[in-house]
Amino acid sequence: MYPKTAIKNGIQGRVNIEFIVELDGTFTEIKIINSLEYGCDLEVIRLVKNMPNWNPGKQRERKVRVRYKLPVDFIFDKRAQFPGGEDDLFTYINSELKYPKIAKKNNTKGQVLIQFLIETDGSINNVTIFRGIGDGCEEEAIRIVNKMPKWIPAEHEEKKVKSTRLIPFNFGID
Repeated sequence: MYPKTAIKNGIQGRVNIEFIVELDGTFTEIKIINSLEYGCDLEVIRLVKNMPNWNPGKQRERKVRVRYKLPVDFIFDKRAQFPGGEDDLFTYINSELKYPKIAKKNNTKGQVLIQFLIETDGSINNVTIFRGIGDGCEEEAIRIVNKMPKWIPAEHEEKKVKSTRLIPFNFGID
């Protein structure tokens, strides 16, 4: 079950969990490897604890303990979308992108990742730098995101929900 707190905060992503299947098929040493929080981690632990026992591992016909790692994805029914879709998003970015003068001068190249929240009305908030390369490239990427038209919001169980997006901006890369 998708935690309500995660839905309310637009949280999507993957929780990685690790556990050992014992000789009797029960689960021990359950722990979260990559966390999403907002109730997602607790939900994954609950799911593992409530699974029926598994068949234990075997090695040379003997039962053995086995460590497993599982990814569990939390995704909305419909992802937020730029008006016109992904192709139009990258066409928009490429038409708006201005390589900063200082970045050109310093031959700064690389990819900037910008994360932002898409509200239930499609507006953009909480624009942050996820990964930068300097020389004004982050500021240019943020300028473009802040100038974007409203998005078509994500939906979960036929209700509009907040969601986060992470978008790459390439500077000086062919």
